Amino acid sequence: MLNAQIKADFFYTPYFFRRENEIQVIIHSLKYQGMKGIGIFLGKSIYTLLTKVTFFTDNEFDFIIPVPLHKTKYRDRGYNQSEQIGIGLSQISEIPLKKDILFRNRNTKSQTHLSIEERKKNVNNAFSMHSDFKDIIKNKNIILVDDVITSGSTMMEAVKPLRKAGVNKILCIAIAMAA
Repeated sequence: MLNAQIKADFFYTPYFFRRENEIQVIIHSLKYQGMKGIGIFLGKSIYTLLTKVTFFTDNEFDFIIPVPLHKTKYRDRGYNQSEQIGIGLSQISEIPLKKDILFRNRNTKSQTHLSIEERKKNVNNAFSMHSDFKDIIKNKNIILVDDVITSGSTMMEAVKPLRKAGVNKILCIAIAMAA
């Protein structure tokens, strides 16, 4: 269902994100406690899991793109957790990480306490692509990386400018999906 909603060719998330489970603790440590190394570890780990999935061959993908944070949130946090996951995935797969292709063109509210409808409105048209990269990614196969999928709204919006630019295949990866 999420593939159709997000307009991805493939979708992969190995864990469930539940209140007070181990994955929530790990992701919160990555996002809110400055533990960037956890993201790199998770990126490497997800690659190991991906290689066991029948649809995945790493030589099929051209770039890894992390879901971007707005520059204000990036400045406050000091890093993008999705980028850290992408770094680990890139290091082990040798697929180049392209962190500047997408940008968040407005600072959206935290999605944490929003309903599904509020989440959709909150991130509607929140992502754009730098025009310098349109020719670079046209007809390419992309891995789009985020930390957690809750409603799918963020990933859905991040996919839109990539599809508009003519990306061939998109594999959406997240560490966990809210259960």
